[in-house]
Order: sequence, then C-alpha cells, then structure tokens
Amino acid sequence: MLSEYMLMALACVPQGGEADPAQADTGGILELALSPDQPTTGDDLWVEVTTSENTLDVTAQWFRDNDEVVGLVGLAVPAEETRKGESWRVVLIPDLDSLREPALSAKQLILNTPPVVEEVVLESGDTTQALLAQVSTSDLDEDEIDLSYRWLVDGQELETQVSSSLEAGVAIRDQVVEVHVVPHDGEESGDEMSAVAVISNAAPSIASASIQVDGALLTLTIRGWEDADDDPESHRYAWHVDDEAVSGSMSSLDLDDHPGTRTVYCVVTPDDGTSQGDPVTTGVVVVDP
Repeated sequence: MLSEYMLMALACVPQGGEADPAQADTGGILELALSPDQPTTGDDLWVEVTTSENTLDVTAQWFRDNDEVVGLVGLAVPAEETRKGESWRVVLIPDLDSLREPALSAKQLILNTPPVVEEVVLESGDTTQALLAQVSTSDLDEDEIDLSYRWLVDGQELETQVSSSLEAGVAIRDQVVEVHVVPHDGEESGDEMSAVAVISNAAPSIASASIQVDGALLTLTIRGWEDADDDPESHRYAWHVDDEAVSGSMSSLDLDDHPGTRTVYCVVTPDDGTSQGDPVTTGVVVVDP
C-alpha cells in the first residue's frame, strides 16, 4: 500500500512570474524525476515534478523495459509491480488546449534488494552437545541465499568455527556462546543478526553397578563414571530388600539390619550436585536368610 507521502507524488512547486516561453512545449514542467533514487524491489516508485504553474493537468504513461504498462495510471507505481533488473520510465503528457504533446520523461533501474535474516534461534545445550543455529531468511528478489557464521565464546571469536553449528566440547559449562549470521544473495550482504546461549550443566553417567557379598555386608562396585564438566564423582542409592525399598543412602547394606532377607538389588543414580544422570540397576542378589 502506498504511503500518504508517496500519494502526494506530484509536487507542484510554483516558480513565480510568467512561464518561460522555452518551456511552453512542456506544459510548464521545469524538472521531472522518478523517485526514490536507486530503488529496489521493495520500493514504490513515484513522480516528482517542479513546475512554473500553480496547477498542472497531465497524463502519465509508464513503461517497463520500453514496453508500455497498459492500465497503470496515476503518478506512482506500487512495489509489487516491479522486479530487480527492470528499467522503469514515466512520460508526462501535459494537456495544452486539447493538444497533447509529450513532455519530459524520467527513468530508474530497479536494483537488488539485500536479503534479510528474519530470526536466529540458538537453543542452549551442555558440553556434550553441538549447538545449532536455526536461521530463517527472506529475499524480495527470490534470490538464493548463502549464510556466513561467526561464533564467539565469552566474547572471543573462534576463527575455525564457520558453519551453522558449534562443535560439542568447544564451550564448557556457564560459558556464553554467540552466533552472528550474515545473509548473501550473490550481489549484496544483508544486515547481521545474532543469538546467544549459555552452556548448561552436563549430566553425569555410569557404565555399570554390581553388588559384592561379604558375609552379611553387601557393597556396591560402580564403574565408568563420566562427567563432561569434570565434576567429582557422587551417587544416590536406592536399596530394595525383597522388592521393598529400605531406608538408607549408603554404598553398602548390612543384612544384619534386615533379618530374613532373601533378595536384594540397588538402583544407583549418578549425581554431580546439579544434574542427575540415568539410573543403573544392579543385578538381584539372592542370600540365605
């Protein structure tokens, strides 16, 4: 839709006094321009006229690549009519005593419209996860868009990271990661847009857990602790005696406290103080009551 300013396309600027006879064949038109300067696909076109008359009665003819655009009237062209690379020309024909004689003309070449990054989404992850920049773009000229990426960790640019994702382990817990994205359409670059994420804590894991029996004392053996954030090893324990949970959170269980026991197992959950990993259940131990 044309703006109110653009609808005021015919700007008649009286120069005062009599019209110059040399300008008589142009119907009082002193200057004619097609605006804006260097238009792109997203711009409306409109006529600007300087005249020696207080009023001006003219007819506008519009030409696209030297072909007249039939049905296009008025002193403005909406942006949706134009495409990159088209040459647009307007000719104003003044009405002079019923004799129409072509006056001045003006033209503009429709230039490329830079591409736009509409949105960049960077979801937070932990040290074990790659971060992916999800980017949405648009281009009024429907050009194919290439994207360039810059990654920063705590304000320091990573020169080797230039793709849409940041490799896992490059940033560690609590570090601030930024991605900056610039669109290119083969002719111009659009404005840069960025997104920020903070690396979260990585949950620990264990490979296995088993119960060792030494008389009435049952002790856990836990193997394969891993924590990408290098947190110290720690676990939560849930012992089950004859399929019933029992109180206590130690890595061992004294059967003397549970006379008549026949079966025992334990659920071990790795815990780094911030996050808990996947629980591991030991095998069932059968004991004589």
